[in-house]
Amino acid sequence: CRNCHGGCGALVTVKDGKAIDIKGDFDRVTSLGYLCPKGRHSISHANHPDRITHPMKRVGPRGANRWERISWQEAMDLLEGKCKDAIRDYGPEYIGKACGTGREWNNFGNRFFNALGVVLNVGRSPLCYFPRVAVAKSTLGTKIPVADFYGWGGRYPECVLIWGNDPLTNADGMIGNRLTPTFEAGAKIITIDPLKTGWATRSDCWLQVRPVTDGALGLGLLNVILTEELYDRPFVERWTNAPFLVRGDTGDLLDVGETGKPAYLVWDKERNAPCPPDESKWPALTGSYEVNGIPVRPAWELLLARVREYTPERVAEICWVRPEKIVEAARLFATHKPAVIQWGNALDVQGVNNSQAMQTAILLMVVTGNLDKPGGMAIWEHGPFIDPFGPEHERPDLLPEKSRRMMADYGAREFPLLGATHGSLVNEAIVNGSLPVQVLFIIGHNFLLTAENTEMCRQVMHKVPFSVTFDLFMTPTAALSDLFLPVTTWLERNQLTTPYTRFGQFARVKVVDPPGECRDDEDILLELAHRLGLHEAFPWNTVEEYLDWRLAGTGKTFRELKEEGQYLHPQHYQKYETDYFRKGGGFPTPTGRVEVYQTTFKKNGHDPFPFYVEPVEESPFNEELAKDYPFLSTARRTPYFFHSEHHQIPELRKFNPDPLVEINRKAAGKLGICDGDWVWIETRKGRIRQKAKLIDGIHPRVICNQHAWWYPEREGPE
Repeated sequence: CRNCHGGCGALVTVKDGKAIDIKGDFDRVTSLGYLCPKGRHSISHANHPDRITHPMKRVGPRGANRWERISWQEAMDLLEGKCKDAIRDYGPEYIGKACGTGREWNNFGNRFFNALGVVLNVGRSPLCYFPRVAVAKSTLGTKIPVADFYGWGGRYPECVLIWGNDPLTNADGMIGNRLTPTFEAGAKIITIDPLKTGWATRSDCWLQVRPVTDGALGLGLLNVILTEELYDRPFVERWTNAPFLVRGDTGDLLDVGETGKPAYLVWDKERNAPCPPDESKWPALTGSYEVNGIPVRPAWELLLARVREYTPERVAEICWVRPEKIVEAARLFATHKPAVIQWGNALDVQGVNNSQAMQTAILLMVVTGNLDKPGGMAIWEHGPFIDPFGPEHERPDLLPEKSRRMMADYGAREFPLLGATHGSLVNEAIVNGSLPVQVLFIIGHNFLLTAENTEMCRQVMHKVPFSVTFDLFMTPTAALSDLFLPVTTWLERNQLTTPYTRFGQFARVKVVDPPGECRDDEDILLELAHRLGLHEAFPWNTVEEYLDWRLAGTGKTFRELKEEGQYLHPQHYQKYETDYFRKGGGFPTPTGRVEVYQTTFKKNGHDPFPFYVEPVEESPFNEELAKDYPFLSTARRTPYFFHSEHHQIPELRKFNPDPLVEINRKAAGKLGICDGDWVWIETRKGRIRQKAKLIDGIHPRVICNQHAWWYPEREGPE
């Protein structure tokens, strides 16, 4: 299934060429028979009468929603011509892309855009999953660690920290049903969430955190684990850069190597002298020393000093969580091994505390010794197939120099971990006229409803002379474009689905023909690539040839994989003890170890250790703002929709017909708000209207709204 960005196994019953039933596949290792409401109603989604099934060209004023049906030949001629005109008159760097939440076509699209020279991300900012990926990469040098609920190593988690995630609502890192056997086996459950979710009610410990203070809470957990010495000392000494000496004068790691060849030192307690890290059997983690007249201390000493600032009592004041609950959760997590963090999208949206919150969560995995252990936070190996996220697939080497400069000017230079353009910067430049983007590709993205600053996004759509939308329905964003290309659902296409686990390849098998003239996104991009002369990057004549190329290392063709359903690659743990990441063991980071001291952050002028900053706006301590805006707002997903998708499916809408805002029952009573009342939710930037749902499991000063809402059944302005 692909009705969110997971990969639950699905069994589809087909009769007379039509899908008539869907149920979960109990043999699929990713989901164990689970299928959420969105997946179960995929047939209604695919067969919806409002689905666009033919190419359409805008004929009226932008936003008037007047369209003319055209042929694929005319549509592709128009798109090819607009791209060639833009490249001739401006350059490919003046073409933009607005690509939505992760589906398999994203990776194919990344290759297409790199080959064409398109780098401008329009609409969305990197608010989902990417921050975890980026900080994991800079801390570990490799892929994001994933909770190992699979038992390949013979162990299952004995403690699960569910952090800003409702695993059964939408897939995020793994399919939620994989957690169920772990829970039933008696694992301790800790939940960090502002709301009393279903998992919170089943938890041994629920930390009802104030929204966007997760980073401070993480530092409070670290405080308990480090000060009570509940950490895994052998792992910290051998596999992190915690023992590395830090200069007292500059705050940099002490480096005695030649230019371009760093050589770091630790203080060896047996010799009572400095030595290279790999030569020390007993490195000091604390203390003050001197090397060549330079005062030095181990990085761990500095981390200890930092986390001592975040006592449970201080963190309780910041996060609105009782100190004893912080202590309880820290001890549970540190003493029940293996332990995992099932982290969610909430950690990606911490504002000014974003990277530090992620850094703290990873350090909790690391210092407790749960990294890449069976039943812990696994770093999945890729099998002998092309990594869709890797350079061999995405081909960043094809980017022209002008495109690289454009990328640097609009995000990559200012946000080095991002390594790409930043949607907010691009949107603003388009609107103020300094960035004359000529063509905009909108693929699976309804960014008027899902990006920040809706009014700016609306202006972007009016500023760009030509935009093309690949989608199934006429969304508010698509209604402002110039060309609509209808695409297939997951029931109507062949694909390789690589779940976040990355330990296997799974065949998504086309079970029915698409309605009308709908085509796969990959098929459209492949034809356009050939029209634009991108033959080196796209040597395949069909999408199936491309899928065969992806699978070549397995010795299987896609046709063969379809028969077998899945290809699983054996997994190995504690790979840092082997030559897997680097010769002699370790991690592929600048220091060769897990970066407790973040050299990437320091190199770019930032604090190498995590910290917490009180936000300017999302804070009850901003008393002037709080007088007019007394509530803090958060949001959570519903099991019935995926961002702005699926609102037109009647079987799902009946459970959630209108947008809901959850409010504490007592707080609502003081405002005269009753259950089911329509209320305005207002900030300094705008306001929305939602229906009140009164609950007890939320703080009196916090509300929780539903994001990305629209009414597909209604006529309306743009």
